[in-house]
Amino acid sequence: MTTWESYTTLARTHVIPRLGKIPLQRLEPEHLDTFYADLLRDGRKDGTGGLSRRTVAYIHVVIHRALKDAVRKRKLAVNVAELADPPRQARTKPQLKVWTEEELRRFLARVREDRLYPAYFLAAATGMRRSELLGLPWDAVDLEKGVIAVRQTLVASVTYEARLKEMNKTQAARRSVAIDPETAAVLTAWQRRQAEERTAWGSAWGGSGLVFTREDGNWIHPETFSWWFDRHVKTIGLPRITVHGLRHTHVTLGLIAGIDPKTMAQRVGHASIKFMYDTYAHLIPGQDEQAARIFSARVLGRQDEAAAPGR
Repeated sequence: MTTWESYTTLARTHVIPRLGKIPLQRLEPEHLDTFYADLLRDGRKDGTGGLSRRTVAYIHVVIHRALKDAVRKRKLAVNVAELADPPRQARTKPQLKVWTEEELRRFLARVREDRLYPAYFLAAATGMRRSELLGLPWDAVDLEKGVIAVRQTLVASVTYEARLKEMNKTQAARRSVAIDPETAAVLTAWQRRQAEERTAWGSAWGGSGLVFTREDGNWIHPETFSWWFDRHVKTIGLPRITVHGLRHTHVTLGLIAGIDPKTMAQRVGHASIKFMYDTYAHLIPGQDEQAARIFSARVLGRQDEAAAPGR
């Protein structure tokens, strides 16, 4: 979901129903303070309690930016959101949930007979985002050279509609991703199966040109794909992660295996190595001990240290 779509959803779901009847010029800081308190207490639409402080703080950002535009366009003299007291967010980073090597192998083994096994396999093998997987066209896949060009995505709007979106050439996410022979073989087998489905459906075939489609050739809605994945994870009994967790798992296991962070950042489309370190460093155990062993082996001449990476 884009930033604009996220703002629109919050405005329609929370802001307009509770503040929409107040004329813009009569909006006071106290209105916002009461609004934020109400959201924290019972803001969930299903009636199960309040919203998180993080979500309410984000809603405040939406309101603040809207009122800032109103001031800029001389519809208001003062941005009252600057005088309100939104909830403070706890400055703690959310903990990423990833699988171990054994858990990833277990998942892939259990879904091997699933029709979309190739999609799960490619996500694990490349760290591609859900939107990148579902928006991937066959003409961006070179199975002989083992290269995938990530150029477009399939995203869901606030109205649940899916649409293809071309990546801007300046985006860091726009990239080429190498695939190994096993991944190429999985995709080759999938290409043959999809061709059989195309023949079976005949003129009713959707013809989207995408790698991963429904049996009729039409694209797969991102939320549906996530639901299928979640159902597999629950059935298998693995620790709960999202489809995006496969991306985090790819990066984490790659870094643990010794892949250069710069290479990994380029592979998955991260804008900077710093982001890579800040996001994943805490998931890689024993880095300090490994640094000590390498220094001892290469600088102090203790070759036995380098030979025992698992100690």
